[in-house]
Amino acid sequence: MQTYGLLSLLPMALAIALVLLTKRTALSLLAGTLVGAVILYGADAPGHYMSLVYGTLGSELWIWVLLLVGLFGSLVALFDASGGIQGFTNIAVRFCNSQRRSLMRQKGWLFPAVYGKLQTDRSALSGANQKDGRRTEMNDMIRRVQDGINSQSFAKLLGLTVEDAEEGRVVISCQRRPDLLQQTGLLHGGVISALCEASGALAALTVIPAGQSIIGVECKVNLLRPVTADKAVAVAKVLKRGRQLIVVDVEAFNEGSDKIAAKMVFTGTPVEG
Repeated sequence: MQTYGLLSLLPMALAIALVLLTKRTALSLLAGTLVGAVILYGADAPGHYMSLVYGTLGSELWIWVLLLVGLFGSLVALFDASGGIQGFTNIAVRFCNSQRRSLMRQKGWLFPAVYGKLQTDRSALSGANQKDGRRTEMNDMIRRVQDGINSQSFAKLLGLTVEDAEEGRVVISCQRRPDLLQQTGLLHGGVISALCEASGALAALTVIPAGQSIIGVECKVNLLRPVTADKAVAVAKVLKRGRQLIVVDVEAFNEGSDKIAAKMVFTGTPVEG
């Protein structure tokens, strides 16, 4: 009887390596089987392999086995594509968290591993869904704030841009341009004040229903430092949301600096339209 030594481990090692690299179990097993046939039969491997296939297909029992395996694989693929696997995961996790969970979690080695995998998959999917939902919500908010800028001719004249937006907070920037400077070459204080006021109104816009807009009723600004950077950036946060008045804290900065260049408290009221 011929022995193959360590060479006999090659088909199994190849199959495992291909599974890890390609995530395709069936193809990996087929490749391992072909390598094993070459080791056993050498140049005659194709003939022996085809004889084995013909012999299998000629057996009524094996035909039924192949049909059942193919049907099962098709059902699994359909189950996965329809989202049924996640539904099964939720049911299994609820079962594992019930009073009957002791046999699932405390007896044997298989069920605790399955339970841990289900919990991990469910947490990962939930986290991904939450991130996707938050990303969509932020994109919608940025779009609404940008629409608010586009509806104001003066804001468009200043070139205001939305850097970030979420409920109750916006970041708005204004690019330094020659026509926005005062006589000493600094960004005009009126531009900084307008940037702060617009940012306050846009932050208030994020906490009111769609179809409404904000009218300013009061604002006070302190210009603390000159804006010498290529861009001024304002960060506006809603402090108080009332039925009639919304109060917003606004701070403006030179781009790249954490030192406050201007400070404003803005108060606005929501109106229809």
